[in-house]
Amino acid sequence: MDEFCLGVAPFLILGGGFLLILGIIIYLVWRAVKVPDSAPAKPKSGWLLSLWLGFAGVIVLGVLGMALWFPSAAPHQAKPSLAESPFELQKRPTVEVIAAGISQPNMPWAWQELEKRPLTSTNIAQIMDGLNAWLQQKYPTGDDAPLNWLDNFLEKLDARHLLTDEQKIRFLTTLQGDLRIGSQVRTVAGEWQLSLDGECRWIWRQDFLGFALMNAPLSVTVDGQPVKAQDNLAQDWGTQNLMETLFLSKLALGKHTVKVEVLSALVAKEYLVGSPRNAPPADWPPAKKRWTRAAEVELTVYPRDAVVISQTQEPALDPVRNGSLSVKSVIIHSKGAQAQAVLVFNLPEKDSVPMSFDVAVRFGGRTIPCGNIRSMQTAHGGSSSGEELTVDIARPAAEIKTADIILTPNSKPIEHMASVERIWGGQIIFSNVPLKRLDVAESNSWIFGPVVERVVPDSTREQGFALNFETGELLTPPSDVSLHMLSEGVAMDMEPWNWARKYGGDLVAMPDGGVRFIEGVVARQTDENHLMTWDEFTPQQVLADVSRLLKNPAVKLDGGWPQFYTVSDRAPLAMAFTTRNHQKGVLQILGNSDNPPGVKLRYKLIQNSNTTTNTSMKINSSKLEVAAVLLAGAISLNATNTANAQRVNATTGLPVSKAGKLSPMTAMTVAYSTAGAVRDLITSGQYDEALQKLLAFHNQYKTANSSLIPLLGDWIELGRRYPKAREALIEIQDKDVREFSQGRGYL
Repeated sequence: MDEFCLGVAPFLILGGGFLLILGIIIYLVWRAVKVPDSAPAKPKSGWLLSLWLGFAGVIVLGVLGMALWFPSAAPHQAKPSLAESPFELQKRPTVEVIAAGISQPNMPWAWQELEKRPLTSTNIAQIMDGLNAWLQQKYPTGDDAPLNWLDNFLEKLDARHLLTDEQKIRFLTTLQGDLRIGSQVRTVAGEWQLSLDGECRWIWRQDFLGFALMNAPLSVTVDGQPVKAQDNLAQDWGTQNLMETLFLSKLALGKHTVKVEVLSALVAKEYLVGSPRNAPPADWPPAKKRWTRAAEVELTVYPRDAVVISQTQEPALDPVRNGSLSVKSVIIHSKGAQAQAVLVFNLPEKDSVPMSFDVAVRFGGRTIPCGNIRSMQTAHGGSSSGEELTVDIARPAAEIKTADIILTPNSKPIEHMASVERIWGGQIIFSNVPLKRLDVAESNSWIFGPVVERVVPDSTREQGFALNFETGELLTPPSDVSLHMLSEGVAMDMEPWNWARKYGGDLVAMPDGGVRFIEGVVARQTDENHLMTWDEFTPQQVLADVSRLLKNPAVKLDGGWPQFYTVSDRAPLAMAFTTRNHQKGVLQILGNSDNPPGVKLRYKLIQNSNTTTNTSMKINSSKLEVAAVLLAGAISLNATNTANAQRVNATTGLPVSKAGKLSPMTAMTVAYSTAGAVRDLITSGQYDEALQKLLAFHNQYKTANSSLIPLLGDWIELGRRYPKAREALIEIQDKDVREFSQGRGYL
């Protein structure tokens, strides 16, 4: 009713104004007609004055009408919900605060308010029942998104002993849901292998509320008939990705149903310390719950000669012409008497057409197959094979400086992906690509860097005991990670793996006086009659020993489940080693230390004396972290022109987003999701792709206060491994601080 009145009032006022002036004109005309001819003429000034007064009245009424009209015509701004109003939540009773939190679980204010309040068992039941209902409605097959602030809130409730085991198990069961595999796959008649990929657990935390999820394969059937399958769960019960390879018998053309079942168990995390990652279900610790989870997938079998994925050569989709595909570099490394070629590509983050190419390198009259690269968009976002291909080759002649890179379309590797309907179909040749010939450096170009001596405390101590070879720093893992460091198994759990890769932990000391490499390995010498001393090792000897070691298929620094490699040798043994990042050097155990208790050692890393040192690419990690802190400050200051400063909602205390812009809260949620994707790219060695994703997020959401802060830790880690990422972070920091110092920022 109020909106109707506001809409009609302006028209009534304007109409009244026109009627008023019309009435004045009629009255004046009537007066003029009524006056006798003999009467003396009156001055015209009264007539004009009346007209001016009438017009002035219309203008005043018009302005008044417009003042009423514009508020009613302006877009209606919705009132913030209770879950978005932290100050209002403070005034509401607990039951209403709980209801607000459940209505918008991804908003933090209700949970933060509830953390301050005493909660009854009835309150807890309301929270847990509401969250279970929300999960079942929004994620019927299991949650694939982070819980943001909610997971911390639940952990705090558990720390206050407010949650029962029954409530936790019910919530975790709903959170994990079923197996999440694409709904459709395809193959052609006669193919006897089929690959299925998916998720078998909530990926955002390895354990939650004191429990971890264990998985083991149960069965795979096609149309109800068992088929032989091989998967990764048998090797690791805690992996987040399910990878099944089915060995098919002859199938009729048309549609079939594939069903995958796994056995799952929720086990208290303290029971899992020291438990091998490949333990079969019979050896699992006691579980609070065991149950079967499943997924069904529609399989379509096409005729053998069917064109499952078409090819296109539309000029507008050419990935080279539109700049989405290029060769970044081709590097030739020494590998013993042979060599190794590393091809690095720039692949599109968002491509106009999927790509799948067989790659070959051609130089010196030889064409050498290198493997396959692919890039496409799926229902879960971008997917690619990775930007690098590595192939062992005979050492090229020293005068060879360029190579041709040949990309031939091949849809076979992605034929099973039902979401891909076509790929780029034209052959691509990158001609005369410059080679980085690291294999032809002079034999004396490899030198040892400075000698670093450290006392590494054993891992029973609470102080720093994980050594980073690159920086020489001693790092302190969280307490739960420390326990895993002491486990007797060789397979690493998710916690130490994630921590070590994020912070660069390379080695820990063991209580028995030995050391343990985290994903790095020691190259044992073949001549046991003469163990080389510290002074006898040369850079060339180290490279040869490590090269020989890496030819062993059992040694994998990349791929597969990461492992500990324990060195039980004692002083004064010296040994060649390589880290997960392929840093090579010599390590010598000097003996035990009493203060602090631990192992005393020294090491030196190999460097190339012919490599020009670029000081801008050798930023100390502490300086990088300072840059990140400054950048975080610049983000919170939001260095933009004050004329464009965001307005603050007095109710919520949050900036009001402009039309078409994400709110700061939504941008923060996107940041946490992006951080997970960036972390995966860093782990897989796709450093440039990780940097591009970080830069894309920054460019899109830099005006959303603090939205970049969740990504800073991962950006620091990427910068430690990838100098271009360091430079980008420093450049952003410098620019934002400069903008603010020049008066173009606001708090």
